[in-house]
Amino acid sequence: MDYLIGCQLGFAYEKNIPKPSIEATNRCFHRHLAQLRKVFDINDYKVNQYPNKIVRDQYKVSRHYLFKFSQNGWYRNLPDEILTLDNKYPSTDIRENARMQLKR
Repeated sequence: MDYLIGCQLGFAYEKNIPKPSIEATNRCFHRHLAQLRKVFDINDYKVNQYPNKIVRDQYKVSRHYLFKFSQNGWYRNLPDEILTLDNKYPSTDIRENARMQLKR
């Protein structure tokens, strides 16, 4: 999940996050769907009628990413590693960019 959040934000908070294997992500999403089914008694047929919006959205998102990770082309296009801001933008580069903008 940290990897997907990092993909959306474009960076990682604490440390670099490598791309997980397809098998690991499938296991994670299957496990999460099984937990939602067991705890909240939700399934594919009753998902839209479920009263709790948060549980309903978690179920739909897990199914969506389970489908997305099953497509090899989509997986191949993901970055191999999500970098932290310090690694992505070293402090010297930020300082140089700030100086260049001040000179203009």
